[in-house]
Amino acid sequence: MRRFFLENALFWAADYHIDALRLDALHAIVDLSPQPFVAELAETVRRARERRGRKFYLMAESDLNDVRLIRTPESGGYGLDAHWNDDFHHALHTLLTAEQAGYYQDFGSLEQLAQGWREGFIYSGESVLSGTIFAHKASLTRILPSILDASALREKEAHIKKASGHGRACISGSLPLDGGGVGWGW
Repeated sequence: MRRFFLENALFWAADYHIDALRLDALHAIVDLSPQPFVAELAETVRRARERRGRKFYLMAESDLNDVRLIRTPESGGYGLDAHWNDDFHHALHTLLTAEQAGYYQDFGSLEQLAQGWREGFIYSGESVLSGTIFAHKASLTRILPSILDASALREKEAHIKKASGHGRACISGSLPLDGGGVGWGW
């Protein structure tokens, strides 16, 4: 199954000439394997990028605000190229639309927008009202190793699946970052 998704990412670059993939809902993946899938995907794409001399980016989307997703593997990270900043998006969205339903209820001030611009994330451990995925924005990847046993993992997986509605991540095409993706030739 891993190989299918690794090759699928390269397929989008080669056959559809896109420049980036946005990896949605990474917070819903519980992967405690020796080499996490997301890290393996980043390494696979990096090697293909070097071999072919073409730019191709992987962008994380995660409710956990975990910078490990974009840190280099040498720094203990997964090596993704970018992180979609939900906090900044939600702060801007609520200011422009006045929407306050669902996870937007945690946002809406100019101070939050400024903090999101300055610091990248608005929430980094604070409790939130929405409770959409987790009632507390803390990194699952930091919590799990300290509480891990088989029953705790099963409970956490059930919680994630129930909270997210599916418990899986989707790989979807993103808009080109550097000129439309024309002429890839992968």
